[in-house]
Amino acid sequence: MRQGAWRSRFSYSNRPGRMRRCGASNGVSATNSFVLKTVKLQTSAAGRMRPFFYIYDRNEDTLAVAEAEACVLADGEVVGHGVVEGKARIACAETGFMRAGAELLARGRTLEKLVGCIRERGLSADRYRIVAEPIPRTVGGDHRAIRAVAACIEGPADLRNPTEEFLLVVSSGGFWFGRLIPKGCDRWREFDRRPRPFCNAAPLRLVRAAIGLSTQPGDRVHDPCCGSGTIPFLAWTMGRRAYGTDRSWPAVAMARENLAHFGCPVTIGHADARATDYQSDCIITNPPYDLYCPTNESTVPGMLASFRSAAPRVTVITAMDLAPLVTELGYTVERAIPVRRHDFERTLYIMRSPE
Repeated sequence: MRQGAWRSRFSYSNRPGRMRRCGASNGVSATNSFVLKTVKLQTSAAGRMRPFFYIYDRNEDTLAVAEAEACVLADGEVVGHGVVEGKARIACAETGFMRAGAELLARGRTLEKLVGCIRERGLSADRYRIVAEPIPRTVGGDHRAIRAVAACIEGPADLRNPTEEFLLVVSSGGFWFGRLIPKGCDRWREFDRRPRPFCNAAPLRLVRAAIGLSTQPGDRVHDPCCGSGTIPFLAWTMGRRAYGTDRSWPAVAMARENLAHFGCPVTIGHADARATDYQSDCIITNPPYDLYCPTNESTVPGMLASFRSAAPRVTVITAMDLAPLVTELGYTVERAIPVRRHDFERTLYIMRSPE
């Protein structure tokens, strides 16, 4: 096997303080006895592994929404620290918080068990590379795991121009190994460089997750407080039929200019969210907070009352505590996910309208 069979984010050299790419060695035992502190791995009800596994952003401020997004999109559940196994194949760059995914080939609570599973498969690959992801970043041991796994694969490695890539997750909860799923396109992030930004806009990744948690491709999505156009734009990039309105003519002009800049054909209209009559499959909105956009105490209740007859599902990103109000209005809250950004805390409410 050639040197340089993998790429590790935490590869090391024998020289203190230096980081480098490591090479594989057939001299390393495939039954390496290295064992991390472990927790019990979870399986499906039938006790079988699901076909895919994913890792997601574990930033404390956004952990709850990242975990929810990964479980819902992958149609799976958390099986270890920062790892979700699921039935659906996902291009992670097209999501808000999912980092990488792979077709699951083997897993084990210890490295020895993982290596045993890989050997049983008789895995071969031509010009391959292994990408290692330790979770958490400080867990260590990824270089030893890579050597042991690389020793099990028949075929030449190619660090610079691989034809096949594998993902190896080294977690405090176990080990996962599989064929890396292409990450897909993340051009939606370009909206951060829109010509007319707005200080009250929701973060792109949070909006991306909210759309994925609330809707399916082809759904009609309406944002009645569209501001600079973030939600309509991202919904359009995710294959939804988007529409945006705002009661402020300057906001309408701003959103139209931003969307036109990116060649987005979504229609932006002028309307008061308290009198919403556009019918959609889901309303997703980031209403004014009375921080930069002056409102009065009747604004948000009026909006939510109007939304009930306009869409069967309503998702709201807000800094306000909506629990008493939405209960009074008859909504069913399916999820209420807290999200922080610096000193600003929001909640993502995902609700069903009263029938």
